[in-house]
Amino acid sequence: MDVIEHVINPIKYLEEIYKILKTGGVLLLGTPNGMIANKNKCIIKTHSKFHVMENTPNELSSFLQSTGFRPVGFYANKNIA
Repeated sequence: MDVIEHVINPIKYLEEIYKILKTGGVLLLGTPNGMIANKNKCIIKTHSKFHVMENTPNELSSFLQSTGFRPVGFYANKNIA
């Protein structure tokens, strides 16, 4: 949880996870929502100086699909609307 936003190459990171995950295994991935950074008009696409990038759900879904994962759903841990 909360690691992918610190990774320079998220595709390679997900490829490695996919390789070692048991058949039928499930990846639970937690990360800040990049849409919030954009909504708040941040100059860079991140809230934290320690984050390489905060991805939108669409970007994350694209990364997951390109590495063999089948995204099931996206859930927020709190309503910030």
